[in-house]
Amino acid sequence: MVVWVRHGVLREVGGFEGEGLEAGALCVVETRRGLELGHVLIAGGRSAPRSDGALLREATADDQAAAEALRRRAREELKTLRQVVAQRGAPVTLLASERLLGGNPLVVYYAAHDHVDVPRLLRDFSAAYEGPIHLEQVGARQRARACGGAGVCGRTLCCSTFLRKLEPVTLRMAQVQGLVVDPQVTAGACGRLKCCLRYENPLYEDHQRGLPRRGWHVRARRAEGMVIGVDVLRRRVLVQTDSGPRVRLFAEEILSSGPFPRSQLALEPPPDEEAPRAREEPEARGWSLLSRFWRREE
Repeated sequence: MVVWVRHGVLREVGGFEGEGLEAGALCVVETRRGLELGHVLIAGGRSAPRSDGALLREATADDQAAAEALRRRAREELKTLRQVVAQRGAPVTLLASERLLGGNPLVVYYAAHDHVDVPRLLRDFSAAYEGPIHLEQVGARQRARACGGAGVCGRTLCCSTFLRKLEPVTLRMAQVQGLVVDPQVTAGACGRLKCCLRYENPLYEDHQRGLPRRGWHVRARRAEGMVIGVDVLRRRVLVQTDSGPRVRLFAEEILSSGPFPRSQLALEPPPDEEAPRAREEPEARGWSLLSRFWRREE
């Protein structure tokens, strides 16, 4: 049985083999980083690729107390490191920190727009803090995942709740939905394209099949003209007719559609072979006259 567990500050979700746990329970998992306290999301889910780790046991009271003590300790240490960054003027932003159940090392997550000299930053930290530190740079989407928040829909961010992997979202997904590529419209809390565009993309691609594109010529029984707008979900297009008025046509009533034929470019006539000779003869004739004149002067 696969148990889906969310763990770590970055709220990563992984599937582990285990039994006897219910959704909402706390558990101890062993990941590639070490022992971590996790939160069971789904127990008894369908089979899926498992994470690189194992589900050890349900978290006891001692495990929860130790995790809470390490969480408070990591927050205090992060305040100290932020003071070091402010004094040195390092071009980084410390986002969060955590300690695993083993205690060491202190994992610090940071964001930076420019190149960061990590060895120098670690030397600055060692002057004010004793102990091993592991720095991990995160991107904009991981930053939103770690900090959490709410989206425009009013619900908690998908990346910080159930998403296992942050799949890329392309501009084509926004264009299929007819959205203007404006950050105020298409950007999420992370400043990147919204993850919900990926959820809706299969439905839009399915409804888009058979629809003419914007700029195509369509012909129906009651109208004929150029497509100037496409409503994918309702499967209809707005047509600028040849006679003037605009008409909305459904996909079922379109008889034929396609791009306008391209106009044939007029090919230049082949160059006349005698033209260059005609241009060269006056020049040659002029030089011959000058040479004769110089010879006479001599």
